[in-house]
Amino acid sequence: KQGDVIESFNGHEIQKLRDLPIMVAETPVGTDAKVTVRRGDQDKSFDVAIAEQPADLGQLAEAGGQADHAAGLALAPLTSAERERFHVPETVKGVLVRSISDASPFNEVDLRPGDVIVAVNQQPVTSPEEAASKLKAAMSGPDKRVLLLLNRHGSSEYVALSEAPNQG
Repeated sequence: KQGDVIESFNGHEIQKLRDLPIMVAETPVGTDAKVTVRRGDQDKSFDVAIAEQPADLGQLAEAGGQADHAAGLALAPLTSAERERFHVPETVKGVLVRSISDASPFNEVDLRPGDVIVAVNQQPVTSPEEAASKLKAAMSGPDKRVLLLLNRHGSSEYVALSEAPNQG
């Protein structure tokens, strides 16, 4: 379920976000794997079938609902269920970070699935399309600087990313 935290895969503890894709990739297609997740305040174990990755990952994202993509982020509308799951007050407007690719520059600034992007470069965002457009514009600008205002579990914080070379 969305919001589950995967704690182990085939008996191996997941310590870093990048651990899981590597473990899954090393597991033969057609076999089963035991996955332990944290759901709410309980641990649950599941046997999952390992299947071949679809050629078009966009199809996979579409299966989970509407998402826009920018800078390695899958962005989705903020629904009532996600507000409750991630403790986001009704007064907060923004866009949910559904997932972050391993190649995303936002891995460097501790952006996490479940974070809500409230503003990009001090400009509020209210839809995934708007956030993706503003992120793409910022990332293609001359200094490639992005300042995000996030809401994480009800608390606001700024996260800055700059891919510009050091000027010093």
